[in-house]
Amino acid sequence: MLCKFFSNDKKEVLDKGLSKSKESVLGKITRAIAGKSKVDDEVLDNLEEILVTSDVGVDTTLKIVERVQKRVARDKFMTTNELNSLLKDEIAELLIENNSEDCEGFDLATTPGKPYVIMVVGVNGVGKTTTAINLAASLALLGKKVLLLDADPQANATSGLGFDIDLDGIYECLVGEKRAEEVILQSPDIKKLWVLPSSIQLVAADTELPKMENAHHIIKSVIEPIRDKFDYIFIDCSPSLGYTTVNILTAADSVLIPVQCEYLALEGLSKLLNTIKIVKSGLNPDLDIEGFVLTMYMRNRLNNQVATEVRQHFGELAFDTVIQRNIRLGEAPSHGKPIMLYDASATGATNYLLLAKEFLKRNRKKI
Repeated sequence: MLCKFFSNDKKEVLDKGLSKSKESVLGKITRAIAGKSKVDDEVLDNLEEILVTSDVGVDTTLKIVERVQKRVARDKFMTTNELNSLLKDEIAELLIENNSEDCEGFDLATTPGKPYVIMVVGVNGVGKTTTAINLAASLALLGKKVLLLDADPQANATSGLGFDIDLDGIYECLVGEKRAEEVILQSPDIKKLWVLPSSIQLVAADTELPKMENAHHIIKSVIEPIRDKFDYIFIDCSPSLGYTTVNILTAADSVLIPVQCEYLALEGLSKLLNTIKIVKSGLNPDLDIEGFVLTMYMRNRLNNQVATEVRQHFGELAFDTVIQRNIRLGEAPSHGKPIMLYDASATGATNYLLLAKEFLKRNRKKI
């Protein structure tokens, strides 16, 4: 447990750090403009700095600041309360503009016949690995034979299921030292769940893969010999859009994308969806979107607005099941267990089992 490794003082510092990292962009802006009576140059400078440092993107930041400046110039005076309201409107409008064509050409993924390879990908911190672990485990508990392939050098999916991150795994398969069937590990807790582990050595893949023969299809060649042994193969990949990620997209049948319930969550999707389109246009014409899963949901007005806009924007591509923010869900990986084994009564366990059932229901409709 965490308390065994940290003193109370260190744990308090860690908790404060984690709290800061989770603070929403709008929350940062609200703090920065607290006590200000109007929007002036200082407020606009603070707004620009917060947006840039929150990974909103320089282009989007400039657009937002420009729109606020025009509004201030037009109305001559704007209070900070009005700024908060305006920001929500402008961000929502920009997201619609920036992403209006992102899903053109995508339909719900159509099952090409079993088995089925699903890549789980998203921007950092949206619950990507949590979703990969717990959806795979839920499907296995529901009777499906599932392989979770950890293709992230951080190896969080490997450790999150209780396995050592120093074992031979996907990297050794990529460089031809091992075959996948030699390194796959069966979960000791869930008999129909297997893991193909990762390690820090996978960092080298982005530089080594391009030098190999038939480079774009290396991961596909690793998966094909074992494909028929499973009902579903989930691939948890790095949040970066490097050569390895493109290699996985080439091997996958569909892409499952977790989306955090924050106002700026869609902004980071543009580059990802464009990458998927490029791969679909050439390397993997059959690639489609499995769906978008709303994660880290809290019952408040902001999260409800985001959820509504995501559903309106992505339509049937958005899953009905929402994954709520849950402390037990965050604790489970440190114990090497999926949430349903760590605490079956937790909200997160219920959410992921419901997601698994919705996933299976969708797939039955496609067959």
